[in-house]
Formats: sequence, structure tokens, C-alpha cells
Amino acid sequence: MRAVAVAFSIVVAVLMLAQPVLAGKTTNTVTVKDDRYDLSKLYLYNDFNVPWPDNSPIGQADYLDIKEVSVSKQKGDFVLTMTMYCEDLLTEVALTPGTNGMGWVHFLDTNLDGSRDYMVAVAWYGNGFVPLLSRYDPAPIDLDPPEMSITGATFAWYVDADTIGNPSSLSSTFCVIVDFSPHWQNIYGGVFWVDISDTFEPMVWPA
Repeated sequence: MRAVAVAFSIVVAVLMLAQPVLAGKTTNTVTVKDDRYDLSKLYLYNDFNVPWPDNSPIGQADYLDIKEVSVSKQKGDFVLTMTMYCEDLLTEVALTPGTNGMGWVHFLDTNLDGSRDYMVAVAWYGNGFVPLLSRYDPAPIDLDPPEMSITGATFAWYVDADTIGNPSSLSSTFCVIVDFSPHWQNIYGGVFWVDISDTFEPMVWPA
């Protein structure tokens, strides 16, 4: 989990919000739905439950609550999405006092061996969305960020298949992360994994 926080600390200069035009058939879309109002309090650094500000705007934020995720392949790109229970990510996402950043994440296992080979994410530090792509080797190595789009409540990433080894199958473990400061305080301090899969099982493509 420390590697996730490290990866989110890297600032990428350019964010492409325009959806690229992709020719070709979309194949085998796999979709997983997620429950509403299930934000957790899992503290990443030492894996125990500690308080965080449930009564703050960010503690009840629909833009942190996953509604649905999907993965498909279109021409030479894997298309990964994450839809939240908000109306409009571009207007609703905001940092509240004491918050360093947030991240919406897919961890990819490209050979279905239970490992995390890549991280595809978008981070928010208070002044815009930042796309990220990292390879674990085993430490994270940052690659060129993927193209992405934000439409309403949905993030979509367009990951070049060759960049991640053009796997014939892959799985995604998805989550939302919030970084509260200061890290040295147990109350409201540290990196929290605030929403994850209801079943704790990865989404596997193709179905």
C-alpha cells in the first residue's frame, strides 16, 4: 500500500479529458456493480480501523462511492471505467480541510497469478485530475499516463494493450483512496482505502 501513496505523489503535467476516437469492435465488456453508502475506514499503513471524519463533506461524498466498474478491449486499447454515485465529477470533486489528495484506482493483474502488475488511476490534489499508469517491478515505475475521459460520474481510461504486455486476460482490483494529513496522527491522519469491491474479489476479463 505504501507504493500507492508514492505513486500518487508524482505530478503529471498534462491531462487529456477528450475521449479518443477508437475504431473497431468493443469485445467482452465485463461489468461489476458496487453497493452505495459503503465507505469504509481501512487505514492503509497498518491495516486497522481508525476514525476518519464521517461527518465532513468528504466523509459522505458520493464521488468517493463506487457505483460500477468495467473493463473491455477496443482495437488496441483496454478500456477501464469507474462510475461513482455522484452526478458530475468535474463540478463536485473538491478537497476539504485536512485532505491532501484522492485517487480512483484499478490494480491490474495481467497473468491472473494474484499479483499487482500495473496500477491505472486518476489522482486529485485540488487543482485538476491527474492520470497515472505505473508498473510494479516490484517497486512502482511510472509510465506515460493513459488517455482518459471524464463524462458525468464516469472515469474512463484507455490503456494501450502493448504497454501492459497485451495480455489475453487480466483482472482488476479496484478502490478509492483518500490521503488525510498529517500522516503521523492516527485520527484523520494517513492514507485510507475508503471504497473497495463488495465481494473483495477481483473483476476478471474476459468473463
